[in-house]
Amino acid sequence: MPVSKTIEKYPKVNNAAGLSGNSFAYAYRRGSDSEEEEFTGTFHLHQGMEFLYIHEGEGELTLDRRTFQVRPGMLLYFQPFQLHRLIMDGTGEKPFVRSIVLIEPNLVEPYLAGLPHLANFFQHLWHDSLEVKFIEGLAENNPIEALFGQFEQILRNFKGTTEERLEEIGLFFINFLRLQRPYWQQHALPKEKTGQHPSHPVELTIQWIEQNFNEEFRLDQLAASLHLSPFYLSRLFHTATGTSLTKYITDRRIREACLLLQKSSLPIGFVGQAVGFNNPSYFNQLFKKEIGLTPQQYRARATRS
Repeated sequence: MPVSKTIEKYPKVNNAAGLSGNSFAYAYRRGSDSEEEEFTGTFHLHQGMEFLYIHEGEGELTLDRRTFQVRPGMLLYFQPFQLHRLIMDGTGEKPFVRSIVLIEPNLVEPYLAGLPHLANFFQHLWHDSLEVKFIEGLAENNPIEALFGQFEQILRNFKGTTEERLEEIGLFFINFLRLQRPYWQQHALPKEKTGQHPSHPVELTIQWIEQNFNEEFRLDQLAASLHLSPFYLSRLFHTATGTSLTKYITDRRIREACLLLQKSSLPIGFVGQAVGFNNPSYFNQLFKKEIGLTPQQYRARATRS
């Protein structure tokens, strides 16, 4: 069963946050004329939550060893690391047009802290085993479709800082969840919980990285905790995410460094140590390589904006 590195294709999608890595990707009414593989019959998965709204086109979805017909007015949802295949008819007579939201749950979870009911719904979509995988029968110009159009206009005209972009993403996703919830409650959510969906080893790896990225990385220790060989874990992670474990950890550290440079007055050397770089010179060189600015330059620009 071939698995494509689909996560690598999403940089074509509007990265609205201007963030490193693949924290958030978005596209509005994306057509079928772009060069892609994920809709030509290849099984693939993503490290984030993926929502796919079908505006136009018909096709076939294979998910959890079941096959479903795909048609306009459907909102498909794929949990992190959930293997799926989508075959769409993207001919000129029947164009395939969809809107895409691909988001890492950890990015938006803090914005739901004061919304307990919506947070519970979010956790359900993220973690629980879902009996139904999509919403169907949405009328044209329904509130969800209208929200996509509104968010597209916000992104096109946005000139704020990265922090303000994150707030816009948080607000969009809160509204997106709020609009979805009644449909899931009516048509999709089971009356009783069916337990959590089984965690993919790569999902467990990312959870481990979130807890330990600022410490020295030992692949053998991580692999042993998952009862996998280091070689197999490295290959599995690269297949699922399109990047190596080392590069993913580096990106995570750099992303955290950016936040500390924006929000704290810590000396540059202390910022590097706080995110896992004990050598200040190496931290400066790597930061400039990844971001295009030195840490000092990045902090100065963030302060001015």
